[in-house]
Amino acid sequence: MKESGDIAFDEKQAKQYDKWFETDEGKYTDKREKDLLIKLLKPEAGQTLLDVGCGTGNYFMFFEDLGYKVSGFDPSMPMMKYIEGKMKKKPPLFLALSEELPFKDNSFDVVALITSFEFVKDGKKGLEEAFRVARKKVVLGVLNKISYLNIKRRLLAPIKKSVFLKIRFYSIFELNRLIREVSKGEIKWGSVLTLPLSWHKVLGSLDGALSFWKNPFGAFLGIVVEIPEKRGD
Repeated sequence: MKESGDIAFDEKQAKQYDKWFETDEGKYTDKREKDLLIKLLKPEAGQTLLDVGCGTGNYFMFFEDLGYKVSGFDPSMPMMKYIEGKMKKKPPLFLALSEELPFKDNSFDVVALITSFEFVKDGKKGLEEAFRVARKKVVLGVLNKISYLNIKRRLLAPIKKSVFLKIRFYSIFELNRLIREVSKGEIKWGSVLTLPLSWHKVLGSLDGALSFWKNPFGAFLGIVVEIPEKRGD
């Protein structure tokens, strides 16, 4: 299968990404984001889940730990080999375009795009495909355009020549509009990481308090869309 047109990571970038999650700030970020998704998703063990843009496998393994039967795909062959090398059992992985998922309608109970939607070139088409193959829920974890952390990342990206030069950030208002163009399902959302990450040791409890249900300024937006019952379910 040909490489996807989506923006993709290589193995070197994957290792750097994994290494950051071993730092104090990385561990703090990871926990906050996953706690939010658990709160919104209300996991049901035994359901099938497609991890769109599974990257280094961080969320692939997280969803497995929650009891889901997980499949994944990524637009980068080096990344696919990297994730396979991390797992004891070879996972069900696919190389495909986000805008052309190689699955039948309603193939998975849940479709998740966690820090991968930013890399999809045609966001609307990517969402249409996600909702096409999902039966019950679509889950998004997206870097927030109007957060302190991501404004800083965008400003520094040209200087550092970082991956943030290549991606598209979204606000919750843009995401709501985009979702409404492709689905009438109920939208639940929240955010985390409002304060600078370097403050977490001193002000972590305040940062947690700021992560209330409708805070539009957290660096990580978690969104779950409950899909109306589909014909044939």
